[in-house]
Amino acid sequence: MQNSILWADVAHPINVGGHGDPDSPTGEVIENLIFRNIDILEHDEDAPPYQGCMAIDCGDKNHVRNILFENIRVESIQEGRLFYVKVRFNEKYDKVPGNSIDGITFRNITYTGIGENPSVIEGLDKERTVKT
Repeated sequence: MQNSILWADVAHPINVGGHGDPDSPTGEVIENLIFRNIDILEHDEDAPPYQGCMAIDCGDKNHVRNILFENIRVESIQEGRLFYVKVRFNEKYDKVPGNSIDGITFRNITYTGIGENPSVIEGLDKERTVKT
């Protein structure tokens, strides 16, 4: 996705990896995505598990790899986080945990607002990790 303006309000402006095929023997691979030259005007999400202007929310046995976020400008976060990168198990949406996140690049990201929560970059356990 490129050359876009996003206003998500109560949601992730960019969200990758949350749904997959939990019945697959090895899980699905989400890879080689580029998000470039994007303006995010607003992010306002009350629930911490769904916060993140740029979110990789890896569940349902997914493997997420080689994702580039480049030249992204964020204006305002009322409630939320700039980055949310997490291998997780969300009981509401997943049948099983995600597998892995690898090769995520954030390049030339600017934020001009105030009041955001700290970003999250987190694996689930020693087998289900985030590698950069």
